[in-house]
Amino acid sequence: MGALNELSLKLYRAVMILPRAHSLQRVRERMFGPKNGRYSVDLNPPLPHPIDRQYGIDTSGHLGFNALRSGKSSDIYMTSYGGSQPSILRRTLRAIPDLDRSVFLDLGCGKGRATVVATEFPFRRIIGVELAPSVVPFARANAERIGWQFPERTPIEVIEGDALATAIPDGQVVIFFYHPFFRALMKKIVAKMENALKGKEERRIFVVYYDPVYGDLYDKSRYFQRFFAGNIDFEPFELGTGASCFDCQDTVVIWQSRGGDMAPPHPGAEAKLRVIPPGWRAEVMS
Repeated sequence: MGALNELSLKLYRAVMILPRAHSLQRVRERMFGPKNGRYSVDLNPPLPHPIDRQYGIDTSGHLGFNALRSGKSSDIYMTSYGGSQPSILRRTLRAIPDLDRSVFLDLGCGKGRATVVATEFPFRRIIGVELAPSVVPFARANAERIGWQFPERTPIEVIEGDALATAIPDGQVVIFFYHPFFRALMKKIVAKMENALKGKEERRIFVVYYDPVYGDLYDKSRYFQRFFAGNIDFEPFELGTGASCFDCQDTVVIWQSRGGDMAPPHPGAEAKLRVIPPGWRAEVMS
């Protein structure tokens, strides 16, 4: 890509895709330096996660836009790579009924940490979809290692491809996101789910949205209802391994599709969501 096209891409992404508050804050930082000595994006890399030592896998680290680019048009909607906290994902998955009849679908799976955690549960299929060719080999190597160690577990299927082009399996599906896309693409994915649910009451979708920055899209949809919402503390051994070295909790909201045999929502499921400036994180208001 030529220098002019590269500049045009970055300008379009900054103006049209990224949260406006984030773009303005980064401009201010470049011109005047960080406020209170801290940049909006933490420059300290996260510590290696204990799950990598536990399973002999590689899911740690942080990768930004340039490291994840695939050369496809969907690149402009990508956020960054960082692994979710296994303890938080385990707690949220335990809240969902009938996992043994469910497919786990991670859209934007990165190195595949969430799919590895999913093998600890009795899903009938586990699928990770990732657009970035730089991290797909990690996800596949991690899937193979888990398969060697635990042949009795549901195998992980890793697909290199676009989340928007991925078919949603029939039956009950648990779809997982860890803030992988900006708003424009998430809006299209919500519409894709709504189309999959039209006239099909036997189809059941649970959306597990970790760091639900665009959770309002699901709240506004007449096809989904809140099922769970919470700010969940890291386990002590996970401190220092989050997206920022200062993190000690993350937020997860679960929606379930309306119709059919719906599960009763958990207490506090309808709590208000707040997006934390400059727009990279969300939290549940108490």
